[in-house]
Order: sequence, then structure tokens, then C-alpha cells
Amino acid sequence: MSPKFKHIWRRTPHIDWIANGVTCVLVVLTAIVLFDFLSGLDFNRSDDADGIAVAHDKAVAACKKAIAANLYDPEAYCSLGAAYGDSGRYLAFTAPRKHSVAAYMKAVAAYEKAIALKPDHAKAHRSISIIYRALENYVDAVAAYDKAVAIEEKTGQATAP
Repeated sequence: MSPKFKHIWRRTPHIDWIANGVTCVLVVLTAIVLFDFLSGLDFNRSDDADGIAVAHDKAVAACKKAIAANLYDPEAYCSLGAAYGDSGRYLAFTAPRKHSVAAYMKAVAAYEKAIALKPDHAKAHRSISIIYRALENYVDAVAAYDKAVAIEEKTGQATAP
């Protein structure tokens, strides 16, 4: 801050309170708008469900296009696994269990391909552990999570799913 404006900040410490208050108001307004949007979605209505299904189909198609462009890119397979994982989570609430399990199994296959391409891919191991947990395969979930943690400790880099 330039020296000529330092005296303004010294004499008006309440400006920090105002800035924090404005930030809080913006966060609250964002939360209200998001809640209003989400509460307006009715997953039993076909138009909302169709819109979500179309979005998942577009995500899967984009990931498959990226894989077609580079068959040896583990990140593309991780993205495909994430798209199928999101589909599985959505289907878990809106469809019979067999549909969500099918989507989760496609996610597992995509993450396994990423791990085959890059065995020390911590994000793939962490993400597949989440899918295994959703499938209630807790033994594999813990093993994959432990592998992810070991890789992260070895490389010194933490990842988020």
C-alpha cells in the first residue's frame, strides 16, 4: 500500500469489519441461491432427470473422446472413472441398485486402466477406493486407500479425489 494511504487504514479499522461483513453476506447469498436451485430440482420429474442424464452422457462422451486422442493418458481414464462414478452416485438415488452398480463397475474399469498405465497414480488409487466403498467392497477400498497414501508419502504430494 502506498504511504499516502496508510493513514486512512490506520484511522479506520472498521473497514476490515465491513469487508468481512460483505464477504459473509456474499457467501450467505450464494448459499441461498444454490439451495434454491437444488431444492427446485425434482429428481422424480423426467425433465430434471433427463437433463442430469444428458449431462452425464456428455461427460462420458467427452472423456471417451480424450481417450481416443491419447490411449496412454491415465488422466483421461481417471476423468472417465469420475464421470461413471458420478453417474453411479446419481443412479443410487434414482434407479434400481443394479444400474448404479453397473456404472460403478465401469468406473472401476476406468480407474484400473489408469493404474495399469501409471501404477503410482495416487489419485486413481484414492478414487477407486471411493468407488469400492460405494460398492461395499471394504477390503479393496482400504487396500486402494492405503496404496494411495503410500504413494503420496513417497512423492510428498497429497491428492484429492
